Amino acid sequence: MRLYLDGEFVRQENVDPYEWGAASPNDAALRDMDPGNYTLTAIATDTTGASSETSITVSVGGNASLYIEAEDADNLATGSFTPFQVLNDAGASGGEFIEVAPGNNSFATMPNDGYAEYTFSIASAAEVTVHFRVQAPSGTDDSFWVRMDGGTGIKFNAIAPGSAWHWDQVHDNNSGNTPVTWNLSAGTHTLRVAYREDGTKLDRLYISSDGSQP
Repeated sequence: MRLYLDGEFVRQENVDPYEWGAASPNDAALRDMDPGNYTLTAIATDTTGASSETSITVSVGGNASLYIEAEDADNLATGSFTPFQVLNDAGASGGEFIEVAPGNNSFATMPNDGYAEYTFSIASAAEVTVHFRVQAPSGTDDSFWVRMDGGTGIKFNAIAPGSAWHWDQVHDNNSGNTPVTWNLSAGTHTLRVAYREDGTKLDRLYISSDGSQP
């Protein structure tokens, strides 16, 4: 296995597992890199001389948008997740989504339990937006509470309706459904999503620092 960075040979591995940046050897080319985009390429050659290659692009020092599966909540195995539940749907990303158990509603305030938390990091200060992939089957099944880093809970109500999976940007229903942006510092942040109306389903989250959309 031959390893390349932007087309420049880094080293060759003859025994798996094939690793870059492992404790030994610690590739100097992969340390203290300048901000920017880089292409990492691995070319495998077997004993007959047949070869195959694969490449990935990575961003260093910048803020990348990211997708998070709703069922990958950090607190999934704790009591604070309940009465949220993970359910199956072949049309959902990864085949699963989260929804509060029927009969649970918290219209006026963000509940202390029944939330999903997601931790993410950004490399530099940025204005962040969040989109949810949701199903909101009716006007009484179309909302969540959303909070960033322990701040004020935002009533994400009047989600774009639809019983098929679709994306909607988090907006503040108490401010005329204005799209929400968070000015975040570099480092780690926590997004909390709590139930408000039963019947509203959450499949995936898209967190962006460059204004991009899913």
